[in-house]
Amino acid sequence: MGREAYKRRRVDSVTVGADVFHVRPLTGAQLSAFLKADGDKDLDGLESLARVCCYCACEPNGDRLWSDDDIAEVSDVEIPILRAVAEKALELSGLSDDGPVKND
Repeated sequence: MGREAYKRRRVDSVTVGADVFHVRPLTGAQLSAFLKADGDKDLDGLESLARVCCYCACEPNGDRLWSDDDIAEVSDVEIPILRAVAEKALELSGLSDDGPVKND
């Protein structure tokens, strides 16, 4: 596997109601920034959900929809969408019980 395979964005989707939202996993830099900003807060908090959604909501090609400065705007997204996108992002990142990476 070459360098480009490591940098390629994996994109998945999640459906909420009739809408499909594209999601990519967190990068190492984004996880580090998240932990600096939110610490060990519960990931169910609105700010935490909005931050993960801001980092991981994307176009089908993997391009981000939001910049790091858009967290306040993303906080106005409906909570079921925030939750679904954040949960899918954490799963893709191997940071949930359902994620593809398990450290048992």
